[in-house]
Amino acid sequence: MTGTIKAIYNERSNFAHVNDRLTFTNPANNQVVGCGTTTTIGGQILFNFTVKGDNSSTPIPIDVSYYSFNLKTTFLLKSGVNYLKDLILGDIITPQVLDFSPLKIMMDPNGVITATLIDPNWTGKYCVDVFAMNCPSNSDGTTTFCFQRLKVIDCVELTASNNSAICAGNTLKLTSAHGGASYAWQGPNGFVSTDRKPIISGISDLGTGIYTVTATHSSGCTSTATTSVTIYSLPVTTASNNSPICVGT
Repeated sequence: MTGTIKAIYNERSNFAHVNDRLTFTNPANNQVVGCGTTTTIGGQILFNFTVKGDNSSTPIPIDVSYYSFNLKTTFLLKSGVNYLKDLILGDIITPQVLDFSPLKIMMDPNGVITATLIDPNWTGKYCVDVFAMNCPSNSDGTTTFCFQRLKVIDCVELTASNNSAICAGNTLKLTSAHGGASYAWQGPNGFVSTDRKPIISGISDLGTGIYTVTATHSSGCTSTATTSVTIYSLPVTTASNNSPICVGT
C-alpha cells in the first residue's frame, strides 16, 4: 500500500516539519510495516509512505505513530489506516488527512464542551480556541479552553497520619507522605500549617477531630488526605485527709 498523507494537529497543518517522522505498525505483532518520508508541495509538508503486508483481501488496521520535531512528542493514532496490498491512499493533490490531535473536542448545542482521549499514551497540555459567532446576546469572540493530562509521577499520592491517641498537654505530631511541592493543613481549634510534618506542643483536648492536608505538586496537581486525632482530657483529681488526729492514732 502506498499513498500521501497530510498530518494535522489541533486542526492546524502548519505545525509539520521536514524532520517529522511517520511510522506504521501492525498492532497484531507490534512489527513496523512501513514509514513515511516528508516532501514539500506548494508550501505544505506531506508524507509519501509505503506499507508492506500480505495479500489478504480483508483490510488490516494499522497504527500510525507521528513524531513531531516542533513539539518533541510522539503521537499515536490507533488504527490510523487500513492496509490493503494494492491500495493507493491519497496523492499530492488530494492527500489523506490524518489528525494526530490527542483529544477529540466536541461542543453540543448548549455550548457544553467535552474532550475524548484519542491517544491513551498522551500526556501534556492541549488547548483549543472556541469561536462565538452571531450570538443573539453576545458579541462575536474567541475563548481558549485547555485540557491537561499528567503523568503518574506528576500526581500527588498523599496519605496523612498522626501519633494520637495522646493525653492533653503532650505533643501531637502530624505527618503527610511526600509527593507535594507545598502543603496546607487545617484542623480543629483554628489549626493551620504549611509544614509537611507539623508539630503541636502542649495540645489541649480541643485538638480532637479531623485534620486535613492538601498537597500541591509543581505540575499543579493537588491531592487531599485526612487523619483523625484523639486527645484525652486530663483527669480532674482531688486530695483529702482525716486530720486533725492525735499522735499515735
